[in-house]
Amino acid sequence: MSVSGEPSSPFYPFGGGVALTIATVFILGFLATRAEPALNVLGKTVEQLSKGAFSRKLLVYAVCVGVAVGMSAGACKILFGASLIGFILGKYFAALALTYFSSEDMATIAWDSAGVTTGPVTVPFVLSTGIGFSKAVGAEEGFGILTCASVSPIITVLIVDIVRRSMKARAAVNEDSSVHRGMLRARRALATGDGSLMENSVKRLMASSFKKRPNAQAPRAPDPHSAPVVAVSAETGE
Repeated sequence: MSVSGEPSSPFYPFGGGVALTIATVFILGFLATRAEPALNVLGKTVEQLSKGAFSRKLLVYAVCVGVAVGMSAGACKILFGASLIGFILGKYFAALALTYFSSEDMATIAWDSAGVTTGPVTVPFVLSTGIGFSKAVGAEEGFGILTCASVSPIITVLIVDIVRRSMKARAAVNEDSSVHRGMLRARRALATGDGSLMENSVKRLMASSFKKRPNAQAPRAPDPHSAPVVAVSAETGE
């Protein structure tokens, strides 16, 4: 784009200039959202209610990335003159689809996190960015950048929650499979009468069982070479 009063403009090729512009908008949108006071309060509340399952830092950065991506999409809409209705319908369709696969609590938090774009830091910045883009490219209107910035945090928070729950479920499956393998090794040791194999299998099984309790002390594995303990009756002495 040529700048009036600058004979050497444009300073960058078209592709490089667009990439630099989108990257700048992304970084500025991320930093502006990070400075939003309401977002930090929301993150602390979610961390307390979830008992640390969804940390404050995770929610804050998910919303920051969502706003930055939304602002970048809105900037592309203004730069290329794309249809606003397509952006709106596409983003809300993605948000509704992800809401269907999310838990009710996280869906409520995700949709409420979109309110961060109405804060005292984000709104003036987003609106001024949209006006500046529309004037720079000679667009008739600069609407759309705030809409895209409002919907994108919903999508990113829901994606983060789905990925977090899937990783947690996968870890639980791996832990159950390790316990199952330990039980199979112990059963095979009993069948073959191998004392050392039985001892190692019991130790591994106990270690897997106490993995989630780091402060708990696992009991010692029984020594297969020790003599069996015989219960003696107090009345008969047998």
